[in-house]
Amino acid sequence: MVRACALAGIPLEGQHHRGLDDAVNIAKLMPWVLGHATLSGQSHTP
Repeated sequence: MVRACALAGIPLEGQHHRGLDDAVNIAKLMPWVLGHATLSGQSHTP
């Protein structure tokens, strides 16, 4: 998750491997997981 957040440009929130903190960070990654946002260096065609 650390690398995924770094690729998405999202700062990690909270403490690593804490349930709520991990859930918050994963929720922030959802636009990239679902394809609604792109990682740096990638293009996106709707």
